Amino acid sequence: MKLALYVAALALSLASSAALRAQPVMQPFYPGFAGLPPYEIVTIVRSAGLDSVSRPVRQGPVYLLRALTPAGQEVRVVVDARMGRIVKVAAVAPCMGTVKRERGRAARDPAHPRGRCER
Repeated sequence: MKLALYVAALALSLASSAALRAQPVMQPFYPGFAGLPPYEIVTIVRSAGLDSVSRPVRQGPVYLLRALTPAGQEVRVVVDARMGRIVKVAAVAPCMGTVKRERGRAARDPAHPRGRCER
């Protein structure tokens, strides 16, 4: 009787462990791991079908950069620095008003929140 009970418990534990192995495994957190290098972020963004326009800039746990969609629309891309997942893709609003050029530099535009049109 006890032997049958042990065999049943063993079979149940083996069946449940097979189901647990089918679950995706998350990478463990390593305190010394600072995150992916910027060139890996550019590769991840390109593999998503976007063409990077700016360099990735690290801001805390994420990288920020601008990219172009296949349709030519400029977007802002937020990528997780540790895992390399694209967190957010948001369209960049076009500049309002005109931008005058003064000796190769963009003049301040009072209609734009930052004072100049970013291109």
